[in-house]
Amino acid sequence: MPEIANKEALPETVQWLVYLLGPTDIEMVTETYWRATHYMSDVATQYADGKITLAEKALAEQCYFAVCRRLHDSLKARQRSHRQVLDELNDKLADKYICNFSVFQSLPDTWAIGQVLPILPLHRLDEEPLRRAVLQDLTCDSDGKIKQYVDEQSIETSLPVHAVNEGEDYLLGIFLVGAYQEILGDMHNLFGDTDSVNIYQRGDGTAYSAGIETHDTIEDMLRYVHLSPEELMTHYRDKCASAKISASERTQFLDALRLGLTRSSYLSS
Repeated sequence: MPEIANKEALPETVQWLVYLLGPTDIEMVTETYWRATHYMSDVATQYADGKITLAEKALAEQCYFAVCRRLHDSLKARQRSHRQVLDELNDKLADKYICNFSVFQSLPDTWAIGQVLPILPLHRLDEEPLRRAVLQDLTCDSDGKIKQYVDEQSIETSLPVHAVNEGEDYLLGIFLVGAYQEILGDMHNLFGDTDSVNIYQRGDGTAYSAGIETHDTIEDMLRYVHLSPEELMTHYRDKCASAKISASERTQFLDALRLGLTRSSYLSS
């Protein structure tokens, strides 16, 4: 909750949002949400007209989202009058989880035709996921995200997830993908193929792995668009030679680039 030193000095619409930070009667939850949204709309209009400052607008947004988070905890999905507000708040309050993949390479149908795929955490299954998130990829494209998710008996615009613990991986599984998506995928932003495993079935129904097919490297992707990694390395070596750095630093920089070119086009440790 934001700290407010002098409430009386604020514009009236911002004061109303500050007021809504206080306790709300359980019967007034949805009405409080609509009032807060109305005031926030007024704030946006007044800011566009130059009637309130950027700092006042920022404070209003902090108050608005603090109100939304508090109201969200009071809403019940089974109560019909709460459902519309709950859906809106799930969208507004959803976190953005940046995932180490490209939608256009690995899940093109989710972008192209709105295909919905099952997505689940792969660990911490004994913990209830208390947050919601929209999964976004590493590309620069605003469409590089998954927009729809299977959630029990419905399709939702965000996914139940756990809070990410600092220093720990948080792994999600996306199912029913298969080779078809791999064939359709393209190299948008020069993100290449990921590691893959080919699974075969024996006559008795048991399965076995035929080994791992490794990812495309950064070097592979540069060659695909007719750029020479060797030429890049030569120019970089010349730059390092003319820079005012020590011999050990020069070696360190060259080794880093040389190693980087051999790694995956995705983030790697």
